[in-house]
Amino acid sequence: MRQARPRLAVDFGTSTTIAMLRWPDGRVRPLLFDGSPILPSAVLADPDDVLVGADAQYAARSRPERFEPNPKLHVDEGRVLLGPREVPVVELIAAVLRRVLTEAVRTAGEPPAEVLLTHPAAWGPARRAVLRAAATRAGIGSPVLVAEPVAAARAFAVHAAALPPGGIAVVYDLGAGTFDVSVVRREWDGYGVLATDGLPDTGGLDVDAAIVAHLRAAHPDPGSWARLTTPSTADDRRAHRQLWDDVKRAKEMLSRVASTQIVLPLIGVEVPLGREELDALAAPLIARTVATVGATLRAAGAGAPDAVYLVGGGSRFPLVATALHRALGLAPTTVEQPELVVAEGALLLTPAADAPPPGTHEPGAPDHGAGVGGAPEHGARDRGAPDHGAPDHGARGGRPDGGSGSPRRSRRALVGTVTGAIVLVAALVVAVANGTGRFDDDPSTRTTPAAACNRVIAVLGAETGQSAGVTAQIRDAARLAADQRTRARPACPVRLEVLDTQGDPLTAAALARTLTDRAEVVGVVGPLFDGEVAEAGRVLDEAGLPFLTPMATSDALSRQGWRTFHRMVPGERAEARAIAAHLRDTGARSVLLVSDGRPASTSEITTIRTELRGSLTVIDAPILEQDPAAVVTAARNATPDTVVFAGGYPVGGPLLRALREAGVTARFVGNAGSDNSGFITGAGAPYAQGAVVTCPCFPQESAPPDFRRSYRSAFAVEPGVLSPAGYDATRILIAGLDAGAGDRTAMRTFVDDYRGEGTFGRLRFQDDGELHPDAARIWFYQVDGGVFRSLGSRKPT
Repeated sequence: MRQARPRLAVDFGTSTTIAMLRWPDGRVRPLLFDGSPILPSAVLADPDDVLVGADAQYAARSRPERFEPNPKLHVDEGRVLLGPREVPVVELIAAVLRRVLTEAVRTAGEPPAEVLLTHPAAWGPARRAVLRAAATRAGIGSPVLVAEPVAAARAFAVHAAALPPGGIAVVYDLGAGTFDVSVVRREWDGYGVLATDGLPDTGGLDVDAAIVAHLRAAHPDPGSWARLTTPSTADDRRAHRQLWDDVKRAKEMLSRVASTQIVLPLIGVEVPLGREELDALAAPLIARTVATVGATLRAAGAGAPDAVYLVGGGSRFPLVATALHRALGLAPTTVEQPELVVAEGALLLTPAADAPPPGTHEPGAPDHGAGVGGAPEHGARDRGAPDHGAPDHGARGGRPDGGSGSPRRSRRALVGTVTGAIVLVAALVVAVANGTGRFDDDPSTRTTPAAACNRVIAVLGAETGQSAGVTAQIRDAARLAADQRTRARPACPVRLEVLDTQGDPLTAAALARTLTDRAEVVGVVGPLFDGEVAEAGRVLDEAGLPFLTPMATSDALSRQGWRTFHRMVPGERAEARAIAAHLRDTGARSVLLVSDGRPASTSEITTIRTELRGSLTVIDAPILEQDPAAVVTAARNATPDTVVFAGGYPVGGPLLRALREAGVTARFVGNAGSDNSGFITGAGAPYAQGAVVTCPCFPQESAPPDFRRSYRSAFAVEPGVLSPAGYDATRILIAGLDAGAGDRTAMRTFVDDYRGEGTFGRLRFQDDGELHPDAARIWFYQVDGGVFRSLGSRKPT
């Protein structure tokens, strides 16, 4: 009698992929790849083939330009440039799935009866469509898609006490390259996802990088470290790989032992590393994950959880369980092999028992728990850092709102233990990463003009992480302004402090609290991103501490009723008005309006529609996130002369490519979300040619010569497009100090009433903290030859 075929579950991860087979008799077996249950998700595109896993990693030593270690991170981009050719992301993912399917057939002797593919809970229809297309290309007919936290919760029901109906669990998934957290609830017929979030730039590899940085600082050898960090020969590449392999092995050992040794290749030094040192290096990263857990619980509105499940290889790190236990008052549940949990749990799900709760099922697809109604896609980047020729400090495609495209975090009260723990852990970040240090304060001088010499201006921005390049532009501009003032008045120097928010809103709020406790801090440049301002702004305003954000554009910020909020750039409504005026002035007759579905994008499209009403034909396209193909069809049928897109460049670029490939020749105008080189990459330079994007930021070539000269002299690079806003914000606060505004009340009054020249014109603020329309300017840029070139600016009137 022929044995029934097994089912196959595949957990396609950012850095690694896990696959398991389950036979009808209950036998479960993980697939082995080169003797290991862990298949690296890495790919290498040769001219005639795509290598996968360890083969790709090995070949990358000689052909690094063709190598992509994390194809999942490019799910939004359409194509990736590997060596001389652009490779569709679908093809890269398919190569990994094909390798898994081949091994499954070899192990079972025949194709699996069913294939289940897991994915992050926040992946929307567009990303799931990419996964399905890749599965089809790999030879998998009709895969069942399963949300990762749903699968994990099902697995833990076997490994630990099952949740009762209505029970709440936190699924904490720390992988090698990314972090995801979801709050799930046990329903009578399965599991429902209440909220999900994540950090696409935080994982076990970031702990490895912190260890390497620690080793480099402890044993500086510029020549050897240059070879280790940027290897150019076969010997250097072997040494580079040995270093990172040894660091990873040492990190894993320290979860079992108190200390170990790491030998530095090329340098020949054996360096001890202890558990306490590792905890200190990892603390800022773990703090960010715990803060995200708290924010996700708050968004779920579910109260204290009944269980915490640790998933992913990075969750083995002892500090993870310690920090979560301290934050939640609940010991996390662990298993021996957390990497296998998601694939194992997917195999335990059945369509009858584990269908998604109402409203989460995508029509026409057997997605068991795959959808979260209205949830944005985790990792879908919000407005990226503008970068027309700006110095790149590693911030491309950063997370300007601290949430990777996630909705702005809810203000509903968290359980007290969670809130207190987040502040505690954020304080740990300050202690470990930034150290302490306070300036003496003389209360007797606080309200006299002389007090201006004993005051501090703080800069709140992401010194580390993907958004560090944005902060670098603003931080350096602030330092330039402070240094110029100090040289002019050496007896009364300006004291500038930079605090690292790491791009995380709750960390920003915790750091803001440390500033509000210090009377000598009378002004803040920042926070930078919408999410950070939303969280930290309330803290700063309650303390009466004036703050000037150089780049946050959400209109909601100026509607909070804050007294100390000021914005150095125009908001979204101003941008929308400028786009509408541009369309009228450039002769547009019929316009197709497209939103990526985020609230900010939809709001901007609404303003553009209102501004254009009665002056030209306006056509509304379907929401891009909900049905990308329908947008292209609408454009083809309506034949507009202009397509206006509001949203992020990761979807804006592929949209433009799809339009051009479908024969739509209409002019393309995008808002500041497309103001990133990733937009050109996603569309392809030929298709992007002529596209127009906007930005409330300044082209480098338009900056005053004296400012550019001073900036170059100080930092040996050109000022970035955001540098003028940071420079002007700092100079306003310095002017307040010079005027004797030595306490917060006086400084707030000074900034409210400020009338003065900025880098690009006269500055003043409205009562709600917005720039006065006379001072606001929106810049327009056009793609020409694969780069953005300025078309000039206009006032948003």
